Amino acid sequence: MATPPARIELADTYPNPSNAVFRTGIGKLWDTLFSAGGLLGATGNPVDARAALGVGPLGQCQLTKSGANILLSRFNGRYLTINNEACVIPAAGVTLAPTGLVASTRYYIYAYMVGTAMTLEAVTTAPVLDATTGVKIKTGAATRTLVGMVFPGAGPAFIDAPSQRFVISWFNQRSRSMSNAVVAPTNKTNTVFAEVDATKRIEFLTWGDSVDCKAVFTLLNTGANNCAAAIGFDGVAAEDGGGFADGGSNVSYTTITASAAKELTEGYHYATMLQRQLAGTTTWHGGAVVGERCAITGSVMG
Repeated sequence: MATPPARIELADTYPNPSNAVFRTGIGKLWDTLFSAGGLLGATGNPVDARAALGVGPLGQCQLTKSGANILLSRFNGRYLTINNEACVIPAAGVTLAPTGLVASTRYYIYAYMVGTAMTLEAVTTAPVLDATTGVKIKTGAATRTLVGMVFPGAGPAFIDAPSQRFVISWFNQRSRSMSNAVVAPTNKTNTVFAEVDATKRIEFLTWGDSVDCKAVFTLLNTGANNCAAAIGFDGVAAEDGGGFADGGSNVSYTTITASAAKELTEGYHYATMLQRQLAGTTTWHGGAVVGERCAITGSVMG
């Protein structure tokens, strides 16, 4: 980067702008601002200026659920790059209600400017990488910057609960915990893998990252039957990392665990508890006491 001119090179005691010393100082100032590696880049374009300063696109924000709405709030700063400009996120954040959305539909959340006001929209149009800025934008609309994803429930309503992580942020993602548990004893007789309880899945959105899950199964064998337990993603195909319980003459509760991690595509998915036995009936325990029932937990980034 060019060296800024000293004060004496701009003025000193020379009042006449035609003075050679003054002209030299102005030339150095111009180089400092606009030369290759200058403060404002070779063209004075904001993108070039940020590149010259080593500053990339800004995403100092995070999308979360707040009451019945979603909220884009400041996070470690106050700027978001929209249409090549560093736009100020309001101190109170920007909200969006679920009005008019369709339940069980994936929506991308984009931020855009209406005059000086930052605004959010929820649309099904997928994002694409802006070749100029490197920012994820709405396909065909560089004025819309991606900030998150939602999957509304009935109502419509935004949902963000341990069993349904349906609001995730694109910027400043964090690990979101997930869990669901069987609340009543469930008898199963199937000899191929099936869900312990289809209503006890953990459902979530993901940006396509690896999802980690663990299940704890508390079971009661009613006979000398071997039982297996595992985790499945989006169906009844068991993942490796399952547990196994030997049958025996003593009928007693047994606890086994299963774990699984898997890279999933962007969008909606679920993880569920699977089980199978060789024969007979197995009771998979459910109840009100935490820690004494079949449960599945996990984490997803968003």
